[in-house]
Amino acid sequence: AAWRVPFLPTRVGLGSDLHLVNPDLRTVRSPYPGPDGGEGEELIAQPAICLDAAICHLNVGDQRGNAAFTGPDLYF
Repeated sequence: AAWRVPFLPTRVGLGSDLHLVNPDLRTVRSPYPGPDGGEGEELIAQPAICLDAAICHLNVGDQRGNAAFTGPDLYF
């Protein structure tokens, strides 16, 4: 999702039946020729994951979950 692409082609899961039981996974053919010069290889199109979270590094925090950014880190 951070790359703003709808899917990422991957070889992960090609030897399994995962794409047959999961309707979100589809196969795509690479537009680039294979190593032997023939057709492009078949890949799995892994859809982007839409996360609703962020990781922030803050300077101070307490046990109740409150946190504050007090300024730039001089050692960063």
